[in-house]
Amino acid sequence: MLSSTGKPASKPKSLFRATLCAGALLAACTGPAIASGAAEKAANAEAVPFRPVTPWAEELGARVRLVLAETAHDDRPFLAGVEMEIDPGWHTYWRKPGDSGSAPVFGWSKSDNIDYAHVRWPAPRRFDNPGDVTYGYETSVIWPVLVMPREAERPVTLHLELFYAVCSQICVPHDVTLELTLPAAPNAGSDTDYAQDIRAALARVPLAPKIPGLVGAALTTDKGKGTLEVTLKETPETPPMLAVEGPYYAWFGVPEVTRDAKATRYAVPVRIDEGKSLDGETLTLTLARADGRGGYETDYTLPGGKAAMKPKPGAEAGQ
Repeated sequence: MLSSTGKPASKPKSLFRATLCAGALLAACTGPAIASGAAEKAANAEAVPFRPVTPWAEELGARVRLVLAETAHDDRPFLAGVEMEIDPGWHTYWRKPGDSGSAPVFGWSKSDNIDYAHVRWPAPRRFDNPGDVTYGYETSVIWPVLVMPREAERPVTLHLELFYAVCSQICVPHDVTLELTLPAAPNAGSDTDYAQDIRAALARVPLAPKIPGLVGAALTTDKGKGTLEVTLKETPETPPMLAVEGPYYAWFGVPEVTRDAKATRYAVPVRIDEGKSLDGETLTLTLARADGRGGYETDYTLPGGKAAMKPKPGAEAGQ
């Protein structure tokens, strides 16, 4: 566009000022809006309340939830728990279910910022039915979980995929997914309302005996049948329940229990599949105290039919 003098016409100052003002207005509006949106998002994230427990996952025969013992974590392991309430007349299973049933399976692979999540097993009880001996829990149980964060400065998200079965007249399998997030704090946090119950459950986990020779064992077999003799050098009024775990081809029955002034003795009937031997195999012996205060858990290696004691790694630490 030319002016009346033949020179290019300059852009009207008013238009320039309007364009400049419009740009400034856009910056003034969008800039704070973006900042405000980020701040609002951060504020909302901070406003999400910490939850130390998930809602109950209700299933036929039982309900289950995930609980936390602390309100924050640092660079040390912390405690969580998987709590189950079991309906009257139903029961669930220990890691060794016995002649029937299924052991719970705890899957933590989708958790975030953890090195490990170790589930500990409180002492079970034995359910004796004709031709069917199983081990597990009734009424309620909390499985303590020892969790190690990977990075102390980041929150930990526990994502649990749990398979379990409950039995009454029938057995019913269930799959449940539960998730909780624990924030990070330099000096960890305080106890939650669930801490006492989780620690009480941890106290019911059998541990390796601290006194050498407190628990001993010897095995005799002949043509696939035999007896495992276990000796506990204690004589409580109610003998602890003994559970034996071994290779898949060996069956361990209900022990006959006797006591004298020095020891409690268990004679466990053993059957071994044809062509198999327990020589050199490792058995896990669990002695669950009748008063619920844990008990003993020890691994034994059987060289030539005679047991040598070998404490289970990490048992004293509850790991």
